[in-house]
Amino acid sequence: MPPDEAEPARTRRDDEFTPGTPVSISTGVAALRAGMTGADLFHAADTNLYRAKRAGRNRVAA
Repeated sequence: MPPDEAEPARTRRDDEFTPGTPVSISTGVAALRAGMTGADLFHAADTNLYRAKRAGRNRVAA
C-alpha cells in the first residue's frame, strides 16, 4: 500500500467497527526501492510501525 493511502485506509477501518467498540490501529508503511531485499523492506516497515506506536494511537508512519 502506498504511504499516501495508509491513513485513509486506517480511517475507513475505524468506520467499519461497531460504534462504541474501542479499536485503534497504528501502521508502519515502507516502499520497496531498487536494491532492497525482502528483509530490508520488512525491517523498514517494522521500524515505521514502532515509530507510529511511539507517536500514539491510530497513527501511520512512512
